[in-house]
Amino acid sequence: MDQKHRHGCIGRGSEYTCAYKRSPESTMAAKSERLALRVSDTFLDGLDQLSNEEQVSRSDIIRRAVALYAFAREEARSGRKLGFFTEEGDRQIVKQVVAL
Repeated sequence: MDQKHRHGCIGRGSEYTCAYKRSPESTMAAKSERLALRVSDTFLDGLDQLSNEEQVSRSDIIRRAVALYAFAREEARSGRKLGFFTEEGDRQIVKQVVAL
């Protein structure tokens, strides 16, 4: 049986279909398309957790992930690396992201 979620996705088992609508200010010629993904229950649980914590839709989480991936690829093409600066005690640590 189909289930409708709070953010508009329709789900049956672990297959979900979401309508992606761009904001009016993005472009005048913007269009909307449906995207269907088959994902594991573990992936879906993680996506739901992120969605709930950030108070945004699943689609927003996926759009943000794709934007981050595109940024990392462009930076890598320019010879730069993606990483995070953290502090552990009195030391500053750089953690490089290598899986993008």
